[in-house]
Amino acid sequence: RKRKMERIGRLMVMKADTKEPVDSIGAGQIAAALGLKEATTGDTLCTRDEPVHLESMDFPDAVISMAIAPKSRGDRDKLGEALGAIMREDPTFRAMSDEETGETVIAGMGELHLEVIVNRLKSEFKIECEVGAPRVAYRQRLKKPVDVEGKHVKQSGGSGQFGISRVKFGIGETDDVEFIDSIVGGAVPREYIPAVRKGIENAAALGGDTGFTFVQVTAELYDGKAHSVDSSEMAFQESGRIAFREAVAKAGITLLEPIMKISVQTPSEHVGDVIGSLNSRRAMIDSIEEGKGSFSMITGRVPLSEMFNYATYLRSMTAGRGTYTMEPSTYEPCPENIAQEVLKEAREAKEKKKKK
Repeated sequence: RKRKMERIGRLMVMKADTKEPVDSIGAGQIAAALGLKEATTGDTLCTRDEPVHLESMDFPDAVISMAIAPKSRGDRDKLGEALGAIMREDPTFRAMSDEETGETVIAGMGELHLEVIVNRLKSEFKIECEVGAPRVAYRQRLKKPVDVEGKHVKQSGGSGQFGISRVKFGIGETDDVEFIDSIVGGAVPREYIPAVRKGIENAAALGGDTGFTFVQVTAELYDGKAHSVDSSEMAFQESGRIAFREAVAKAGITLLEPIMKISVQTPSEHVGDVIGSLNSRRAMIDSIEEGKGSFSMITGRVPLSEMFNYATYLRSMTAGRGTYTMEPSTYEPCPENIAQEVLKEAREAKEKKKKK
């Protein structure tokens, strides 16, 4: 992928907490290579004479996030470096800075994933951190197609700003904003069309007053107006943002929540209790199979928001013998009563952060 050379210092076979040096490894063996500087997870190592590029792995998007901050101000730079190192190792982990609040936010596959990251920061990097409550990565989409006008006109002496975009918004199939250029006759000059697209994409990514990213958006720019003197890229970018805000206000929001595939292994005598607990968390049970010994396996799908602290609850319900695994499955519309509560809390939280 990078076409760069690596020098491997040593090869080690890992056995629990001991390391056994080896001179070589064969097909199907697993070992640790010390000294790699360029390679990251998913890369292929090969000889220069026989180049091989195996297909990289696909990693799911993060579904849960939390704010993190070092307890000591002096550890702020160290925290950034440590998070960068962990991201290079773990493609399912994300760390980003919230521009509005200044917070550092980490995101991953679940509560346990983020707990492990925080523990690693403490044990490996010697950084004590404070973390916020986990937050589910909800998404939004428009409820219905709408036709809107984004008008950005400001003239207060000197050079002004003028950009008007007329856009038809609809519901698409992909998570990205699908932008369609239908301008004819130069209603919007060609050099300003990318600015309209950028404005719409930025507004969708920021998520409006809730902060949840918009997905499945189609935006068809079909008309507009420009001024020979006052029009600019900035003016049309702002008109795109305004058009998207108008679309959200006019169409309304459908909140999408992450749904997880879940597999619960439990002693057979507790199957009824486990199914009852999952049903109370809005789970959809797919199958119940008898496993080895006196254990049964329950599989299904469940909203991530309902699964916080489930590991503790499951252990207490099954005398410590029940276990479960989860992985991201899809996003589905959230029930209206729950969606309204989530959106209300998100708006209040964002407003509170702005005041700070």
